[in-house]
Amino acid sequence: MAVQSNDDPVTVVDSVNRRRDIQGLRGLAVLLVVFYHSGWLLPGGFVGVDVFFVISGYVITASLQREWLTTGAVQLRSFYARRVKRLFPALAVVTVSVVVASILLQSPNGPQQETAKTAFGATLTVSNFVIFHSIGNYFSPIAKHNPLLHTWSLSVEEQFFLIFPAVLALGWVIAHRRRTSRSLAAWLVVGGLAVPSILMSLVTSYSLLEIPFVNRSPLSFAFYSSVTRAWEFAVGALLVLLATRLRRLPDLRQVGVCLVVGSALFLSDSTTFPGLTALIPVLGAALVIASGSNGAVGQWPSLENRVLVWIGDISYSWYLWHWPILVFTRLHLSESWWVLIGAMALSLIPAHLSYRYVELPILHSSRLVGRRVLGIAFLTLVVPVLATSVLAIGARTGWGQDWAIGSSEVVRSGCDHGSFDPDTCTWTVEAPKGVVLLAGDSQSWAVADGLIAAAGDQGYNTTVATLNGCSFIHPSSELQPPGQPSECQEFRSSVLDFASTIEPAVVVVSNWSYGYVGDTTESRQRWEDGLTGAFDVLSEKGVPIILVSSYPLGDDISGTRTLLTRPDPDRWTDAISQRSNRAWLVELETDLAARYEGVDVYDPYQALCDQRFCHTAVGGTEYYTDRIHLSRAGSLQLAPSLETLLGSSISRATR
Repeated sequence: MAVQSNDDPVTVVDSVNRRRDIQGLRGLAVLLVVFYHSGWLLPGGFVGVDVFFVISGYVITASLQREWLTTGAVQLRSFYARRVKRLFPALAVVTVSVVVASILLQSPNGPQQETAKTAFGATLTVSNFVIFHSIGNYFSPIAKHNPLLHTWSLSVEEQFFLIFPAVLALGWVIAHRRRTSRSLAAWLVVGGLAVPSILMSLVTSYSLLEIPFVNRSPLSFAFYSSVTRAWEFAVGALLVLLATRLRRLPDLRQVGVCLVVGSALFLSDSTTFPGLTALIPVLGAALVIASGSNGAVGQWPSLENRVLVWIGDISYSWYLWHWPILVFTRLHLSESWWVLIGAMALSLIPAHLSYRYVELPILHSSRLVGRRVLGIAFLTLVVPVLATSVLAIGARTGWGQDWAIGSSEVVRSGCDHGSFDPDTCTWTVEAPKGVVLLAGDSQSWAVADGLIAAAGDQGYNTTVATLNGCSFIHPSSELQPPGQPSECQEFRSSVLDFASTIEPAVVVVSNWSYGYVGDTTESRQRWEDGLTGAFDVLSEKGVPIILVSSYPLGDDISGTRTLLTRPDPDRWTDAISQRSNRAWLVELETDLAARYEGVDVYDPYQALCDQRFCHTAVGGTEYYTDRIHLSRAGSLQLAPSLETLLGSSISRATR
């Protein structure tokens, strides 16, 4: 998930040709990432990103040091020009291609908006912070639908390239003028980068302190932020500063490769990451590079074979192309592992073409120097921005179509990703009688429009508290989502505290139960215990509860086809099979509600289904944004029946 510059020198004294092992390490790292994204064999393959970060720190620092030792200066203008030529054209081509594919293949009910946001971020080198704010948890199910999700690591690298070389060069200049040790200056710069970074990474990974801006999702901040990842680059830089001493070390290449590959095999999306765990792949990459620095090349395990080196050569392009192709394959073809492996292999074709006809010609052109580089930078900025603007405007207006246009009120307000701010995420009416609180995962914002309409007609404000991938159950529950256990616990606690403080007229709980309850008795018991714990807290306050049962699943093309292929104006799924498949869940929730006075179960089937059909589109109006989320139109179908239940629940509670 990171970009590497294959054109740079890699050590102070060694040439690129003698460090084929680093190219092989790049090849190994991108293979880990690609196989992880395809869902095959490597549950922790995301650590390939960390390997890339270490390589980047090493390569860039070595390149700068070589230039300083050779010329007595660092030409930052030339350095940044090489970065522009190396990185931006290929990224611009992919970004524009993804924008076009999004227009043709993605739904305007949310997915296109997310793609547009990320495309802007990728072009402006801030996609890591855009994704942190808009999507949050990297491992959440919703994240895998964003075809530019992988650009977060490119932005991290670009931010490093922007700041670190200038600071390091400045340190050397100051040391030279004051006739102090250049080596000391480099150590101070690298140490000043590494120590605060690793401390920040630990603090946010384990939520040790409350920090403004990151409190909404500290672990996600640790994952995406260049601030918390900078120490990984610093490790690579330290290898340059320790080059002389490293030559005395034994060959630890085997250990390094085992640490990297072992991380990919044994870590998973349930691991708290980066945290201390990131030290394992980082150390592994460092040991491989260090072993090459002391001349230990050509030994097992060989990273210098032709295949790995070739993959390393095209690693940047393959990384850029593989993820969007996998996303659109999942969306329109299949999620079967063999189909995704085929898509992964197919992505090598545009990767090779990009490397051969975009990267190399621009990078090695003798004409593209000086002001002409500014022209490249301008084009790679303006063209993607213009294309993305078309996507953003079109998605916002639904491309002028009379079906499935717009998005939910919650999505438009930015309250759909865990930013629980009652002041922002409350929909008001004149002279409100009280507040209806909606809490849950993404199913909450998917039903929110209907609830807001229903509560408004009853004279109540509606406050929405939702966190993607995090069900609303008791904070102590053992059911935790992948990659964000701490955020989930904090979210649940904050919602319960808020409900206990304001004592809303009704708390409406909407979770994607299918995603948390398996076929085992143990998982069902955990789900029941989690709901029971939350209901106990609310019931003690006398707050009525409406538990929204999971609504019927949409069809495979719900909300995904836009301009390329118009879906059928009227579509449905079989109501009998849908009811049968979820009968056990409805029974569980109904039995649970019967234990409490003031707890009702709302079944969306009554609004979306008749005896034979569950409607996914009617008269060209899409009721789903994807298979598991209602569109605004679908949500509004729930309003009449929700209003009736709200009225009876509130009336019963006030007797």
